[in-house]
Amino acid sequence: MIEFRVNPEKAADVYVLFNRSENGPLIDDEIVQTVIMPNARSFCRLQGSNSSGREFIQGETRSAFQKAFEQEMRLACEPLGIEIIQALITTIRPPEKIAEPVRRREIAKQEELQYKQQVLQQESEQKLAVEKAMVEQKQALVTAGRDVVKSTTKAEEEQQVALTLANQQLAVSQLKLDASLDEAMAIEA
Repeated sequence: MIEFRVNPEKAADVYVLFNRSENGPLIDDEIVQTVIMPNARSFCRLQGSNSSGREFIQGETRSAFQKAFEQEMRLACEPLGIEIIQALITTIRPPEKIAEPVRRREIAKQEELQYKQQVLQQESEQKLAVEKAMVEQKQALVTAGRDVVKSTTKAEEEQQVALTLANQQLAVSQLKLDASLDEAMAIEA
């Protein structure tokens, strides 16, 4: 798509140069047929043959080609009094023999990228699961350690209570023994 206009300062020259009697007062078709299209075809043929069809389809060369195309169109049309506002390459219709392998290659690249993303996602999910398991294991160890301390403390307390009771019973038994011995000595005497 090429958008152009006639330079107002050179309008009379352009009208005289490009107006045919069959066009009447309209000269835009004549400008397109005699200036725009020949220059566009010439540039596209010459510069397009320097690059492969794959590069155009994939867009690697397309933007640089479009800039050069617009610049070349300006240089070719400016001296004739025609100002190029913009020159865009909107559609490319490569032969199917070129387009199909490029499409398949592009699809394969996209699938490869998708598979790599899936692998990365699975690896991160696996890492997250391992970290979660480690946290749960540490929590279980802390809980088990707390239970061991609790059980040990309870056992020590129970042992201390039992020891205290045994000592009390020993003391009471000792007192009873002493009292019985005293009583037996008193009865003998």
